[in-house]
Formats: sequence, C-alpha cells, structure tokens
Amino acid sequence: MDLKADANVTITETDSGSFDLFIKFGNSPAAYLAQHTGDKKAKAYRITSNNPIAVVAGVTCAGNISTYCDHVSFMPEPVPSWDCTDSDYFDDDHSANLDVTNQFYIDPPLTCTIPQQVKRTLSSGASVIFSVSSHAASNLFTIDRSNIYTQRGVTFHTSTSNVHVSRFYDGSLSQKRGAFMMSVPTLSQFIINQPSTFYTRFDNDGIEVNKRNPLNCHLKFEK
Repeated sequence: MDLKADANVTITETDSGSFDLFIKFGNSPAAYLAQHTGDKKAKAYRITSNNPIAVVAGVTCAGNISTYCDHVSFMPEPVPSWDCTDSDYFDDDHSANLDVTNQFYIDPPLTCTIPQQVKRTLSSGASVIFSVSSHAASNLFTIDRSNIYTQRGVTFHTSTSNVHVSRFYDGSLSQKRGAFMMSVPTLSQFIINQPSTFYTRFDNDGIEVNKRNPLNCHLKFEK
C-alpha cells in the first residue's frame, strides 16, 4: 500500500527473477500479489520502492497439520541496510520473549554471497553461533531452553549484515487451532540516547519491552 504518492515497486524472489509493480495512489491504494508454492517451502522476497509503502505478508494455511492450520498475516519490518560485508561492521540485535513462542525465521539480505553468522544469546547468558544462508528458503529455528525461568528471553546478533527476524507460533503442535507471525524489530534502528516513540491503536494490546544494555530505561505511557 502506498502511503504518500504513486510508487514503483520491485519484488525479487530468492534465487529467482524479479518483477515490477506500479501502485497508483488514490481511492484504491493497494496491490495484491498471490502465489501458490507447490513445494510448500518458505520463500524469501526483497521488496524495494521509490516511495514509502506498507507491506503486509500472509499465508492462508500455517501449521504442520492441515486440519489445524490457520490464516497468518504480519507486517514485515524494513531492513535498515541491504549491505553485506566481510568483516564486523553492523551492530544488529533482535530481542524477543520466549514465553510467547520459541520459533523464529531469520533471513539475511539477498546481497550476501556467503552464509551469515548469527549469535543467539539466551537471557541466562548461554550463547550459540550458527550460520544462515541468504540463498535458500527461510529456515525455521526452534530455541530449546534448559531452564524456562532463567532463559525467558533471546537476542539474535549479527555484525556483517542486517537480518530480518520474525517469530512464529504454530497452534497445531499442541492440537489447537490458531497461529501467528510477527516481526522482531532490530534494536539498532533506534536513536541512541534520545527518546523513541511507539504507537498502538487497539484495546487490550500487549506490549513487550526488551533492552540490550544494563543501563536503566524510562518508559512513559500516554493515552
């Protein structure tokens, strides 16, 4: 959906071709893209635009058991940079609470030609380094915990590129209907030492706060 003016949008699929869309700003400011993936594998896309746009992604049936699947949609987070380096340059951190779900998708930029090293650190301090390829279908990572009380949070860190991280909950694993997916924002996009403002518009919304340093932070809630 274009937010301010007409938009020229390019969509590129992992290791595949690309195509262009022109979105006219006005009474019908939306373009819909639907694709059936016969191999049932997750796909990664790079979406660029010459003007600000809002992107909503979704699937009609999420879950491992067809009789318990559900529709899932979420708004992907814009990646701060698509650059990919051979040495440590970025300070990209994504933090999330594991009590919500312990499954995540991680996608590096398509500009990366070699697998990216991701450091996963639990709130207890235990860490593991693993690699993620940018030229493969999105991999679903499950975070195992040895102690649910001291390992309630996780942070994914990369230094050679900015990755996109999203969390996924599959209700079919516990024989329940329902699934959801949402972005895990990068903490590096916020201005350091200056206030950051966030908005929520619906009643009964839940707010999750994560921070990556031991300094105190001050929160102010306004209606």
